[in-house]
Amino acid sequence: MAQLPNKSAESRRVEAKNDAQTACMDMMQGAGVTEEGKKAMEEFMRSPKASQAMNNMMEMARRMGNGDPMLGMTKMMEMMGSQGGMGGMMGG
Repeated sequence: MAQLPNKSAESRRVEAKNDAQTACMDMMQGAGVTEEGKKAMEEFMRSPKASQAMNNMMEMARRMGNGDPMLGMTKMMEMMGSQGGMGGMMGG
């Protein structure tokens, strides 16, 4: 296994933020995304708490997917679907 270059904590934080934002934007390109939903997500992504929220969500996805964030996201979506949509996971 190749060793990863030694990166500073700041560099890793910026990379994680960019990865989370990229993953979020990739998901928004899929079918079923309304203009209203897209606008709400863009608004959220510009908010001060977006970075931390996205990092927390991606960490949860990694844990649920045993290190694979996309598998974890799929599992999260399945959970939400089985609980009647966003209300099951978001307390609504």
